[in-house]
Amino acid sequence: MREYVIRRFQFRGRIGRRQYWISTLFLLLAWFFGAAILITLAVLNYNPPNDTITNSTIVGFVLLGIAMTVFVFVIVAGFASTGVRRLHDRGKTGYWLLLYYLLPSMMAKNAGLDAVGFIFGLVTIGILIWALVDLGILPGEAGSNTFGPNPLLKNPEPPPAT
Repeated sequence: MREYVIRRFQFRGRIGRRQYWISTLFLLLAWFFGAAILITLAVLNYNPPNDTITNSTIVGFVLLGIAMTVFVFVIVAGFASTGVRRLHDRGKTGYWLLLYYLLPSMMAKNAGLDAVGFIFGLVTIGILIWALVDLGILPGEAGSNTFGPNPLLKNPEPPPAT
């Protein structure tokens, strides 16, 4: 079990499209159910009738903060690990995730109803579409590359020496 979890969160190696989509869908489901649990815990911890802060309220919010921090770390690390290993399969470094994940979120803040905001929105959508195509649709490199053997081969050849 431990080896399975470690393998899911490592940043080395390559994964194919099928494993990428399975991992991404699993992480999306985990995000959905984890968010629902955190929201439920926050609602249960809220004390509206007398609006007083008790020791159990303080402990509840501290535990909720810890759970939320762990949840965000696991989800972000999972998506980053999956994306990096998929980029490795395409022969690219993991730094491309900054373009695919971080840049659109930063640009979306500037998207508004004026002409410049419209252009930012179009560029953001273009980057997201290209990320979807690059990570989830285009095939990986056929043989071994600098990041490891082809994950689809039954008897992979060793990676080339650098």
